[in-house]
Amino acid sequence: MTQPILTIMIPTTPDRERSFWKLMFELEYQIENNGFKGMVEIVYLCDNKEISVGRKRQLLLEMAKGDFVVGIDSDDFVHPDYIGDIVSTLIKNKDNIDHVGFEEDCLINGERSKSIFSIRHQQWDENKDGYDHIRCANPKSVIRREKALLVGYEDMRFGEDRVFSEAVTPLLVGEVYIDKPLYKYIHISTDHNERYGIQQ
Repeated sequence: MTQPILTIMIPTTPDRERSFWKLMFELEYQIENNGFKGMVEIVYLCDNKEISVGRKRQLLLEMAKGDFVVGIDSDDFVHPDYIGDIVSTLIKNKDNIDHVGFEEDCLINGERSKSIFSIRHQQWDENKDGYDHIRCANPKSVIRREKALLVGYEDMRFGEDRVFSEAVTPLLVGEVYIDKPLYKYIHISTDHNERYGIQQ
């Protein structure tokens, strides 16, 4: 079997079973519908919060075989063009870029907002350039796997995404930016020990 061009990495927990399988069905449908079977692999890791989310992301990164990696949280969702736009972009540009950026629709505690993932930005910021959330390369954006492995994820219960994001961005050269939302972020604030914590 040829090496996949993209690995989708999904950390999950048993309490997210319903949203996880809804997401998996959508991703598999998009892969099949676009004729990209064999070009995209999906790896996931489910545990009952025995390990930190940072450690889980690192294990998924080490499992990945694709030229590029992208993460999706199992309680989030994707837009209908997610697979088609990303994989088509990689097929055309994979030898010349380290990153594919795009927009994200957010629903945070019932409030709608918008994020951008792009290496045009070197740090996280808020309320700038018409976006509510500025993010550089991100666990949820598409990153060349060999560059992601140079940084990796710290064994953290929360905040591992920002640490990784701001560390990997300076290593990335070349980007295709897809100027539309492809990711749907859905968040309800909870205690970090409940959501991400290593069980005591």
